[in-house]
Amino acid sequence: MNTIKVFKLDLLSIKPYLTLKNLVIFIGLSVIYTALSKNPATAIAVSQMFALLFSSYPFMVGEGAGIDPLYRIFVIEPGDVVKGRYLIAGAFVVISLIFGTVLSLIISQIYSIKGILDMLLLNVPIIFLVITIIIFLEYPIYFKYGYMKGRTLAGVPFMFLGIAFMVPNFFPEFVKMILKFFVMNKGICIISLVLIWIITLCISYTHSNKVYSERDF
Repeated sequence: MNTIKVFKLDLLSIKPYLTLKNLVIFIGLSVIYTALSKNPATAIAVSQMFALLFSSYPFMVGEGAGIDPLYRIFVIEPGDVVKGRYLIAGAFVVISLIFGTVLSLIISQIYSIKGILDMLLLNVPIIFLVITIIIFLEYPIYFKYGYMKGRTLAGVPFMFLGIAFMVPNFFPEFVKMILKFFVMNKGICIISLVLIWIITLCISYTHSNKVYSERDF
């Protein structure tokens, strides 16, 4: 029950940032980048970047407004706070994913882009895995150091993500080999990715729970 309370309180605290202005910016960026790339999946990627951004807001607002110490005063267990934060991050990712998918379908019709369903079936799971794993890597940092101290360290996953995007340019043959292996062993690769996702979530949640329980306010 306290987990739901934390979820509602965090959602209420970041409500001022969930504005029509941000929605217009999101739609505008999605249309522009999709038009430039000719890839409707870009709209989903943009939506997930917004989800990634908003998933850090409970820490930012909580630290700035002194909400986290209040949870201790109201005898809300640290574990419930951790669950609530992971829950709100999951909600942002899923809602943004749905919104981005709908927007990508609309954009694909406007620009007469074919093969949209196959493109979405390939890109949606990959984008979901990448964004959620980045969140799983960031959250223990925020729980341990807070938003202001932790935001620099939380940028490290983005550095690795940028490197990953550059790999195809420098090692095209290696990437082709990986893709070929994936196509020939889809079942094994999918199971492996799901296991990596679950293990990353479990480690992230366990560590977040530990460091947040030990943190003094």
